[in-house]
Formats: sequence, C-alpha cells, structure tokens
Amino acid sequence: MKKAISFLLTLSLVFASASCGTFASEASEAESSASGDTLVAMTERTVDSYDPFTVSQYDTVTLNQVFDTLFMWDADGEVVGRLAESWVEEDDGVTITVKLHEGVTFHDGTDFNADAVVWNYEQLMAGTWGSAFSAYISDISKVDDYTIAVTKLTPASTALDILCYFMLIASPTAYEADPEGFATHPVGTGAYIWESKDAASGTITMTANEDYFLGAPAIKTLELVAPMDSSTAMVALETGELNWALALTNSDITLAESSDSVTGMTSAGWSTLTMMLAGEPMTSDQNLRNAIAYAINRENAAIYNNESEYIACNDLFSANIMGDLSGKTTTSYYDPELAMEYLEQSDYDGSTITINTLSTYENVATSIQNDLNAIGINTQISTIDRATWSEMMANGTLQISTIDFGGVYNGPIEMMSYFVSTGYYGQMGIFGQSEECDAAVEAVYSITDADEREEALITAVQLMSDLNNFVSLYEMTFNSACSSNLQGAQPVWAAMMTPYFYQCYYE
Repeated sequence: MKKAISFLLTLSLVFASASCGTFASEASEAESSASGDTLVAMTERTVDSYDPFTVSQYDTVTLNQVFDTLFMWDADGEVVGRLAESWVEEDDGVTITVKLHEGVTFHDGTDFNADAVVWNYEQLMAGTWGSAFSAYISDISKVDDYTIAVTKLTPASTALDILCYFMLIASPTAYEADPEGFATHPVGTGAYIWESKDAASGTITMTANEDYFLGAPAIKTLELVAPMDSSTAMVALETGELNWALALTNSDITLAESSDSVTGMTSAGWSTLTMMLAGEPMTSDQNLRNAIAYAINRENAAIYNNESEYIACNDLFSANIMGDLSGKTTTSYYDPELAMEYLEQSDYDGSTITINTLSTYENVATSIQNDLNAIGINTQISTIDRATWSEMMANGTLQISTIDFGGVYNGPIEMMSYFVSTGYYGQMGIFGQSEECDAAVEAVYSITDADEREEALITAVQLMSDLNNFVSLYEMTFNSACSSNLQGAQPVWAAMMTPYFYQCYYE
C-alpha cells in the first residue's frame, strides 16, 4: 500500500505561540508598529549574482525571499510543503509523486506549473550544482500540468531535504529572455519581489508580493544588508537599524538576553564539532584510533570552548542528521582506562602528533591535548585556516583536527558515503577502512522496505562508528537575534540559513 504524506503548508506552520511564529494569513492581520512596514535583515554573504543555476555560493537568506522551493523546513526543522501541496511516496521506494499548488504565478505574471518545475530541474542539472544535486535525485518529470514525479537516486536518499535547499524555482520566461539581467534582477514566485540593489552599500530592497499564494506578507518592505560582525550587529539591533541578524557570538547572545529591545535565539543545527583522525599514524592503527576516541571527554571540550549550553554527542553524526536513528547505536564514550588499554595494544611509538585546529576551536584543541597527554600520547597544537585544513586533508597530513562537520540536507547515508573506500574522503586513503563497513553502507542503497532499510542503516552506522575515524564531540549551536517586537522569527533559521520572512510581523 502506498504511504501517503500530505501536508498543507498553512496547517503545518501553526505554531504554539506568537514567539514561536505564525502563518502568513495571521501575520497579515497583525497590527504593525511604527516601523512595521519594513524589516532590515542581515544576509548570509555578499554575492554579485543571484542566478540560482550558475552561482558558486548561495546567499540563501536573499534567495529564499524572491524564490520558492518545492519544500521547506518548519520551526522544528521538519520538511513541509511549499510549492508542493501534497506528496505520496510510492511503493518502489524511489518515486515521490508531488501535487503542486495551482493558481501560483511568477512575479512577471506567468504561470507556475509542472513544466516550469521540469525546466528548473534541467537548468539546475546543467549548472554549477548539478553534480551535487544528482547525488540525491536522479530525475524530475511531468505527470500532468500540476503533478510531477521526483525520482530519488536510492531509497535511502534524503530527497525532500535537498529540495528544501536547492532548486529555487525561477521564471523560465524571465530567465530565457535575459539570463545576464536575471542574475541581478531575479524573478520567482516568492513572497517578496526584487526591486533594487544599491551599488555602494549592497543593500537589497524587496517589496511584498500581494498575490503570494500563501497570503500577502504583513511586512511590506525587506531591506537585506551586507553581513556584519557580531558586535556591530548587536549595536544595530539595539538601535533599531537592524531587525534580524545571524552568526552572533555566545557573549552577544548573553547580552541579547538582558536587552529589552533584542531577542536572542539559539538553535541546534545539523553540524557537530568533530575530531577527525586523518593520516598516519592513525590510518593504519585501529587501536590508536580507539585509544584517542576513548580518551576524549566531550563535555570538557564544550566547557573549554565556553559553550554555555551544549549537548555532548552520543551518535556518529548530529541528532538532526541521524533523525529516527538517533540513540540507536553506540559510540566510543569517555573511558581513560579503556583508552590506555587500546594504547598498549597499538603501535604508537611516542612521537608527537599534531592537533590542527581552526582558531575558533583552539580551546577545544587544548582540551583534547590534555586528555591525550593524560594517557601518554604526545601532541602539539597548530592553528590553521579552512583553506589549509582542506589542503592538509587532501595531502594526508592533517592528523588530528577539529572542524564543524555536517550538512542541513544530509542524512546518515549521505554522510557515510563520504568515508567508505570509494567515497570522496575514502579515496584519499587517509582514513581507516573496513570491507565489512563498505559492504554494509552499500547494502542500504537498494533496500526499498523502510523497516529493513532502518535495520541496515543501524548496522552500517555502528560499523562506521566503531572505526573511530572521527568523533562527534558536541552539537553545534547557531545564534541569531531579532528586534523584540518582531514576531514569527524562528531560532532554527540561523542553522538552516533559510529564513522565511513572510512569516514575520511586528507586535
């Protein structure tokens, strides 16, 4: 029997209270403050092109206002429909039949329909992100004017999540008429219509789409400004020059909590602060990797990094990535005595191993160093940038490192696929491998039955966890803040980098 999944967006976005959000039709009825017609928000990054097919880096904060996606995330990070009105997962395990909203128009007045979706899929596949997208979805085809079939690459692929992030639906008519012009004046179906971008300041101005199919936004003007550092953003929030900001430091979030004019928000994301063990002497020495993994006190790592609130990891990946599998496998917990037993069985010769860390995580590196010194492993700390981290990963010299690791549209099967012997990192030859683990991951791809697939995933995750090539230390948190009278802003938006400002209104 088919498994039917049908979510109407306006039902899925009913939240418990005004501070947790509201759906658009309620927002439009809310009374505005004196500044209630304008929302000034900080963007994710500064880019020159807003062509969703050719950009090398997305400014998702901006793009998600002018464009819609087929699906989106709600306040709990769960997938709900956006341009997709309902959908059904078919018995073959890979086909998702999607019913589209009817009566939706692009900002240029042309119709949104299945042909437009297929056209956007073809443009995406031919563009910058085609190869990445094809790792999740193998085809999108038209069934009828308002129905499409999405074919997942495998039954285990996280297709709906990738469709929350990628494939922003552009107007085929506007794009084909002037692709270069489209890059600086994008046209979608979104809640806001692009008006202009100031050449000097980079500020983007958008106005409300009064015909938006989910209801006209309560806030009529968006001003999207260039990213700023945390302390500057806090000042701008307190003076009212800024209404929403992301990437705030923990100390500034503490300030926000004591402010009458600013509301600080913190959310768990899809990343963990992760200790990677890449390259010799760890690659060929399972016992040494085990010793290091069991030596690390995850809670101390968070405390050393001044994390006021933290969740120490008990899974291979973040809880959001693990989903229903969270808590169903075991990892190498903190056990110094067991760590020393493994060290005695290892080939470690007392040489110094380098802990390479980003400057943000220097305190975590110190915590790791203390734990390893306690069991007799000699280490030194080296601070590097992300580019150097990538270079050292590629050439096998990284040794021990600390990095934030995870992806908002990934599930455990996608994450594991990087590390099997045929995967991106696996082919570098810098991680310990297991034929049994490789086979277990490969087996998941072809299983269509959901219960059988979960069992196979648990087996694969456990085998990869036992390799101890990397250890998730604690869940990464993402900080954002908004004006205290702005309602509907969600803490999880900062973790997803995809705010939906049409849900906001002023108290």
